[in-house]
Amino acid sequence: MDNLKPLVDRKGLEEKYGTYVAEFSAHQKAKGASRGTLTGYRNMIYACLHFLETKRKKVDLRKITVADLEYIEKKITEHNASFPISYVRVFAAFLSDINGEPPLIDLGCFGRPVHNTAMVTGKNSEGIVIKEGGETDRHRIEEIYGKELTKFSEYEKTQNLSPATRSGHRKHLRTCIYVLEKRYDQVDFSKVTSEDFDYVEGKLKAFGTEDTRRYMAALSAFVHFLTGNEPIRDISTFGASKPAWHDQYRAGFRFGRELEEYRKIMAKKEIGQESVDTNSSRIIVSCNMLDTIAKYRTLGDITVEMMEQLETELNKVTTQFNAKAHIRTLSNFVSYFADTDLYAEMKYRKSDHTAFEPKTDCDRRFMEKLREYIEYMKKWEYKPKTVKGRVSSVVRCYELLKEIKGEYELKDVESYDFRKLRNLMTNFKDSTVQNYLWNFGLFLDYATGNNPFELAKLRFSTSQVQRQFIFKNEWMKLYEVADVTEKLILSLGATMGLRKKEIIGLKVEDIQGMKLVIRGKGTGPNGKVEIKDITELVGRDLDAYLEHRNRILDRYGDRSRGHLFINEFRNRIGRPLSDRSLCTIIDRLVEKSGVSFSPHCLRRFYCTTMSDAGLDLDTIRRMMRHSSVETTLRCYLYADPRKMKTAIDSVNGAFSAISC
Repeated sequence: MDNLKPLVDRKGLEEKYGTYVAEFSAHQKAKGASRGTLTGYRNMIYACLHFLETKRKKVDLRKITVADLEYIEKKITEHNASFPISYVRVFAAFLSDINGEPPLIDLGCFGRPVHNTAMVTGKNSEGIVIKEGGETDRHRIEEIYGKELTKFSEYEKTQNLSPATRSGHRKHLRTCIYVLEKRYDQVDFSKVTSEDFDYVEGKLKAFGTEDTRRYMAALSAFVHFLTGNEPIRDISTFGASKPAWHDQYRAGFRFGRELEEYRKIMAKKEIGQESVDTNSSRIIVSCNMLDTIAKYRTLGDITVEMMEQLETELNKVTTQFNAKAHIRTLSNFVSYFADTDLYAEMKYRKSDHTAFEPKTDCDRRFMEKLREYIEYMKKWEYKPKTVKGRVSSVVRCYELLKEIKGEYELKDVESYDFRKLRNLMTNFKDSTVQNYLWNFGLFLDYATGNNPFELAKLRFSTSQVQRQFIFKNEWMKLYEVADVTEKLILSLGATMGLRKKEIIGLKVEDIQGMKLVIRGKGTGPNGKVEIKDITELVGRDLDAYLEHRNRILDRYGDRSRGHLFINEFRNRIGRPLSDRSLCTIIDRLVEKSGVSFSPHCLRRFYCTTMSDAGLDLDTIRRMMRHSSVETTLRCYLYADPRKMKTAIDSVNGAFSAISC
């Protein structure tokens, strides 16, 4: 959508079609669509209307044709928007809703995000995702077998299956038909045999498709519906909203009071009733299943290790995707009542690069030294992210060097090995390669007392990084359109020079009267801690934001863990603001103001403002909290684009009197 927003005259389109779009949104909200989903629908509809108005002056919504939809898809594709078919499906659903007519095209995955257009997706033996088939095959199958698929979907609707379930079954059936077409030019379902089922299942398994039994159950139910014959495969649990393995874990739930409170919180967030019921079911099943494998009395007693055990057990009885959904839902439930985010901790553990599998004696000795190095960094209070980054670099370099050197001891690494390593890293930027090799050299220095990286004397590109700047007129534009949260972020960056991580990491306890405790970069659990005076603008914005924050926490519950900035987005409301959510806030502000900037632009603006005011360099360095004047000059003042412009204007002015 980002590529289309500058083109669309939203205000003009709302005046003409706003009533229809609002009516459609109301119908979708009644069906359980979230606020984010509805916003996406409206954006897509207005984009489609924009392209229709470029095709003809007057648009009659009652006379839209399939040719118009094809034109819309073509124009959206030309503008490189993601998933153009999703725009067309949403617009077709919109037209069907306001006209009371059947949709012009099959709505397919309408109402669900379309992240994969391949017919078959799997993983090979090396774990690499592979895909086969595409949107053309999908359209062809729908064109040939669409009537049968639609009749089957209508039958499923009479069985009270949800739209998401019916859409999933249709996707499974298209995949099975796609595979059967490799055996027959035209599939005749009245002649499908058990051998055909074995063929489809074998092909899907060979492709690495997960949980093929669901595909086979869908195909068996479909053939049974069309022919009236006995199902070729067992379909007793086909389409069941609660799989059979759930049944044994539904009785004796001990956190009923907490669940009722949590259901009310979900309802306040405008989560649809169907989603509330699904989440509640997952919580009951997950907690009861956890009771059978671990001992805990309260939700606060649940640990990451317990969650990992639960995930292992879930993977034995259901799909990996479903197991992950149960774990994430339980984590959200637990985090509401306990000061923890178990799912985030699990993700961090899984991404830990220390999970290197030693296969030889050399590997085992390497791992032994690496663990010692990790403990050494922890002793000196390196931040977890720094430790993780260094370990990742060391493991990657160690494995790459094995490809060219074979089995080797750490003491045998020479400076010329670093040159070979650099030649292998052709797909990375020079700065990335330098960082990897530098970290590997530090590790070798710790393990052997020798740093071959320094001896290699490698030269890396010194090309200047392009840094983005904003100045007073642009900052004022941003501040004028900002809401209460955005204003505090802007003032903290522009009048106190806080970095993105420092803004996210602020806690309410860091506000000490008219002073603010800032935990910056550096080693130790809190980095470099400094106390700075709160500026007048920050003080004013802080008072307004604290009132706003209290209103949110009073309504949705306090899960902020003491953080100043809290998330205001639907699924994570009341939790500490994350890096991704801050980026979303910045993107929203860029869209409102038309000024492109990043959080660090505010810090550069802080520096250039002090320079323009005539402050001496050392004072600016201390206000920026830099250890070296070189950093202040190189990354901020020397990079100021106005300096080059002033120099060019001066040269032009000096020679302006010379005529040709």
